[in-house]
Amino acid sequence: MGFEDNAAVLTCVGNLTADNKEEVIKHADKALGMGIACLAVGLKNVNFLDSSGIGALVTIKKAAMARDGDVRLFELSPAVEDVGRWIGLRKMFQVFSTKESCLESFQDAIFN
Repeated sequence: MGFEDNAAVLTCVGNLTADNKEEVIKHADKALGMGIACLAVGLKNVNFLDSSGIGALVTIKKAAMARDGDVRLFELSPAVEDVGRWIGLRKMFQVFSTKESCLESFQDAIFN
């Protein structure tokens, strides 16, 4: 996890499943505990996303929104794009093609 432009940047690698969803939530909780409620999540290197992984993303989004922030996704892998089409991922999250555009989106946002 890194920090840029008053947002936390989480980059997921490998599979995002029941086996590691708690790790993603833990990193997001760390940022939220530091008062950073804007979370940019990179999914370029995610090979597989299951319902538990989606649940983890929704969990951290709810936690961020409760702190007047948001979770936004960037650089979706083809595997995530495929699953995302089936479940309507773009209806739940704002999705950006680059990390930079994702971070810029937080600059103009008004939360609450």
